[in-house]
Amino acid sequence: MGTSRCQLWPSLENAEIDESLKRVVKETAQQTAPADKVMTESTTTSTSLTVHKDIKKINKKLEQIANLKKKQDNGEKLESSQLEKISKEASLREELRETEELINEMNLTR
Repeated sequence: MGTSRCQLWPSLENAEIDESLKRVVKETAQQTAPADKVMTESTTTSTSLTVHKDIKKINKKLEQIANLKKKQDNGEKLESSQLEKISKEASLREELRETEELINEMNLTR
């Protein structure tokens, strides 16, 4: 702690030590930058896949609701669980809209 840089590297002048330290810091930053970028891209890709899966799930539920509505329109009596599913259509559409907006934001920030 009380040791100066010249005591650590007696054969080097302060300017040479400063340049060596700057070079090492720069090289280290260059080596870690790609790893940070890969991590960010990996996280973004993972999040994107999750969001796309969510969209598929929502679309599947909306398709089921459409089929239930057709049955109901044809006079078929639906069970309470089926009627409950139909009642969730508006919230599913809103969730789908929000999820699609999230994807658009993710695409803009890449």
